[in-house]
This record gives sequence, structure tokens and C-alpha cells, in this order.
Amino acid sequence: MLKPQRVLVVEDQDMTLELLEVALKSVFGKNILYNVARSKTEAVVLLEQHSYDLVLVDHRIPYDHMAGLERKDIRAYSETLHNMGYSLIPMITDKNPNALVIGTSSLKNELKGAPKPHHTIRKEWGGA
Repeated sequence: MLKPQRVLVVEDQDMTLELLEVALKSVFGKNILYNVARSKTEAVVLLEQHSYDLVLVDHRIPYDHMAGLERKDIRAYSETLHNMGYSLIPMITDKNPNALVIGTSSLKNELKGAPKPHHTIRKEWGGA
């Protein structure tokens, strides 16, 4: 794949976002430019304003940005998450028909019936 001109990362969790940013810079170079949406609302605004060549999208995200709640109260933060990130895929592909959409969800059963990304990256941390 050639270096994408416009990249959108839809990811709500701090640690995962940092890892995705490292991966993008490792693959495409440290000067890659990308937008980050921490919620469905932010993603919709960015998708309306810009075109993208590559979109990394998580499925379990909050509707609105929860600024700092993840670090303050992980339980309360977890309650704000909903299985709706992949619902953005039709909007992404309608506006950006040539965009590569990569799903970053670690969910399994919850993805049944959800729109499908072109590729997926599993987010599983340790354990068996």
C-alpha cells in the first residue's frame, strides 16, 4: 500500500490509541498525518469534513467524547461504550469509496450483523 494521504483513527482508549499511532508511524513514517476521533460524534464530524484513504475503526466506542473519564473511573467509562463503531463503515465507504477500512475490534459475537471492514486487527492483550 502506498502511503495514505489522509488517515482517520476512531479509537476511544488511550493505550490502544498510542499503540495504533506507533504502528502507523512504523509503517508509513513518523511524519504521517492523521485525525483521531475518540467517539462516534467526533468521527461523524470528521467524516463529514474530510476524505480519507485509510480508516482504523473500533466497534465499541462512546457516543460522545468522555474526556479523562477512562483514567478517573474505568467502570463509569465502560458504561458509556456501545457497539456502534462499525455502523460508521457505510458512511466511510459511501464518502470514500477507495478508502481501506480496518476494524480494530476485539469483539466476536457482538460483531454479528455489523457492517464489515475490509480487514481487521485483533486487540488482545496477553492471556490465553
